[in-house]
Amino acid sequence: MADTNTSVNSATVSPSGARGNLYNTLTLPPEVSTVTKTIGEMKAKMGSMGALLDAVGKSTTNMVQNGTEKQTAQHLKKIRKELDDQQKKQEYQIQEIQVLLQKALEHDVIEHLRTLVEAGVLKQIDELVKEQVAAQLPSYFPNGLQEQLDRHMLELDEVNRALHNSESRRANAQLRSSHLKDPLHTIYKSDGTISPHFPRDVSSLFNMDAETAKELCQEYGLTDLTDIRERNINRFMQFCGMSYQLVTTKAGSPVVLKKTKPAAYE
Repeated sequence: MADTNTSVNSATVSPSGARGNLYNTLTLPPEVSTVTKTIGEMKAKMGSMGALLDAVGKSTTNMVQNGTEKQTAQHLKKIRKELDDQQKKQEYQIQEIQVLLQKALEHDVIEHLRTLVEAGVLKQIDELVKEQVAAQLPSYFPNGLQEQLDRHMLELDEVNRALHNSESRRANAQLRSSHLKDPLHTIYKSDGTISPHFPRDVSSLFNMDAETAKELCQEYGLTDLTDIRERNINRFMQFCGMSYQLVTTKAGSPVVLKKTKPAAYE
């Protein structure tokens, strides 16, 4: 009888031994295979998204330049809805994958730890479960999937920024010189931010000093700048899609010259 007790005691698993056994025996449960179909669908949709992203820049610019205002607005609205729907669905699928994997891994770890409970390591179960789930979860994503998702999210941000700028230029083209307090619609820089110097309305732009006007143009990467205030302001007005320019009389008073053609920007 003493021999039996000795045998049982010698079989007791130490905390460090339990940790090692858990690392060695943890395997991916069959339930995780349900994730494969979702990942395949995501890859296929990301491929179609890539084609859409390539086409959006060109088509948006062409519509702004050549289409009627109604056609342009409808086109931009349709593209934005498609991108928003795609982004929401992709985010939902990513969350779905993470939940499935988390549940499957936790189930697998707990099943394995049931034998360790009898071996005297009950106090370490919570810690081991969290540690193992955190360590194993990233390894079950296919190689390159996260990088591919990150890349497409960046491309999606670029397209949304281009759409915003196109819509702003279209709206700025409708501003009238007789309403100088009407808001000037914002334009994003290439880094996705808006310059703190961006004027709130046309009047603020007209009253901008020479140094600020030049700095504003430089922040947006505009070229052909000079030290002449009016020229730089006109350069920025053209960049924003406005359909008139600022000129000054010999007396130095500003005069608005209407109906210039805005430059094309993506």
